[in-house]
Amino acid sequence: MRDLKLPALYKGHPLFTLEEDFDEAREIRRMSGRIISATSAIDQVIAGIIADTIFREVKEYRELVFGSVLSSDWCSLAAKRKLLSIAVEQFDLLSGSKKGELEKSLKKVTQYRNAFAHGTLGHNVTVQELHYFEGSPRRDILDEPYFDELERHFLTAWTLLGEVQLSIKATA
Repeated sequence: MRDLKLPALYKGHPLFTLEEDFDEAREIRRMSGRIISATSAIDQVIAGIIADTIFREVKEYRELVFGSVLSSDWCSLAAKRKLLSIAVEQFDLLSGSKKGELEKSLKKVTQYRNAFAHGTLGHNVTVQELHYFEGSPRRDILDEPYFDELERHFLTAWTLLGEVQLSIKATA
């Protein structure tokens, strides 16, 4: 597959930024695409869960509900998270601590997506950083522990959403 040559904003210190730093930044930009793509997949799974629970009675209009409501620009991931929480609670789709774990992971998934979608990569002599705004200016160091935690939150959300889907099928 070809490597797209697209512009990207990168803040490196001109005296201390080496060629390897640009290579590392290129890899992080590639990962940010995966983060945004994974968030989109999670968003679609959540929309399916909402359609199968809250909008269950409108089966013959499923595509209309998806296109006009759940996939519209005004039904953000944050709104879907709220609707999912209602569905999980109302239809008893997860037990105990898993509800809180899902909400926590989905909140983190949203934060990661926003940071990588709207933030700026930078290099601070020794480390790659992500600069973004979330209530106030933030700066995360993009190292292995950071990406380990990111992966953990995405995989936890994905796994728990799978459990929710299984619960729906079991009660259908």
